[in-house]
Amino acid sequence: MSFGRATGLTVGQSYKLARLAALLTCVILLSIAFYLYPPPIGVLAVLLLPMNLFLLSSAVLDGLATSTSILTISAFLRLIGSIERAKNLASCSLVISVALVASCRANMLPMLLLPFVAAFVLRDRRMLIAALIVALFVVTWTLFTINTTVYPPGPRGSDSSARLLFFLSDPIGLARILWNTLADPALRAFYLHSFIGVLGWLDAPLPELLYPLIAALLFLIVIATTTLRSFSWLRGVMLIVVASSALLTFLALLVQWTIGPATKVEGVQGRYFVIPAMFLIYALTCDPTPRQTLRRRCATALTCLLAVISIYAATSTLVARYHTAPQQASVASGELQVAAPLTAKQATQLIFAPPIAAEHKITELRIRIGTYRMSHPGRAKLVVWMADGKTSEHLFELASLEDNEYAAFRLKPGNYVGGRLESIDGEGVSVYQVSFGPALVSCLTAVTEDGRTITTAGCP
Repeated sequence: MSFGRATGLTVGQSYKLARLAALLTCVILLSIAFYLYPPPIGVLAVLLLPMNLFLLSSAVLDGLATSTSILTISAFLRLIGSIERAKNLASCSLVISVALVASCRANMLPMLLLPFVAAFVLRDRRMLIAALIVALFVVTWTLFTINTTVYPPGPRGSDSSARLLFFLSDPIGLARILWNTLADPALRAFYLHSFIGVLGWLDAPLPELLYPLIAALLFLIVIATTTLRSFSWLRGVMLIVVASSALLTFLALLVQWTIGPATKVEGVQGRYFVIPAMFLIYALTCDPTPRQTLRRRCATALTCLLAVISIYAATSTLVARYHTAPQQASVASGELQVAAPLTAKQATQLIFAPPIAAEHKITELRIRIGTYRMSHPGRAKLVVWMADGKTSEHLFELASLEDNEYAAFRLKPGNYVGGRLESIDGEGVSVYQVSFGPALVSCLTAVTEDGRTITTAGCP
């Protein structure tokens, strides 16, 4: 961005330059990683998933974190393999990459184990000192961010440290929450979909048929390259990292994102498991001297097929969603966001835009809802009122709502000018809204008595 400002580039051009810089950095990191240790075919397959193709070419943290994590594993395996060539490069790469990833991804704190294991195996005092310094830095930084991260006023503005201690002090309650989360079929489907690819702002899914197809290809590739010929104890170390990082993913979102009292963990996305998946694949398939067997050749062919499908799916989905969709002109005029989630103590106000609140008799009101890909138990009610103060109420089940969709409510014909959602015994859903500078309006669609449909400008 500084280079763009200095050379007179526009903001849009500078942003594209940032995306290119991120992509090139990822390529450099992956090149060093693959030089230190040959990547398993399964790792290449995960990198080629639509989600990762999208993130590697975006100006976001995910692509860099994934590339740096692969560098971490490659450096670790190079050191453990007792190969003298590039040993200094591997040592520096391991220490620096662990410090970077573990400090910016709280769920990857178990990576701190790797430098200690390397120091123990190599009997290297310098590596041990470096591991202690990195661990001290990462733990201090993590505690600092937990206590200083500020959320907007609302139910998520609670004391994160106190919430963490509360959940850790009740392991049975924590296990119950995790079980409820993993037992939810809608959440499991979302984790798989968002691991493979739900692009954009989680509003650009791939064609439904591609998810089972890509999942099956990835499964076959990993199975075809699985080998247990060597490094049995080393695989155990990486499996410990996988299990503990997956647990920390849920714990982090439970502490810092889920609104209490919690019954399920909110906010978890499949892409958060990309790095643990890399560790798992390395644990199952790492082989310093891979043999050119028929299974390996089949896995290579399947990876090529996966690459073709992923590139086509990611490109066509992004073009269809952001470059050719008819509503793009109106969406671009405002910033789409979500209101604070509904809670027992805080209702969600519906702000009617002037076209909807004008002199039209409304017979149906549709509200764009965000459920965060979860099925919320309990009930709520819609309260709407007219200009003369008359109100009407409509009860509904939160479990009936669909994420990123409009919920429809039949109304007695009237000139409605405002409304709100109130909790009865459920909470957690949000209403989409669009901002035009300081002005906020809710994403609503009104069906009038004369058959017209009016949607808030700027909303899909």
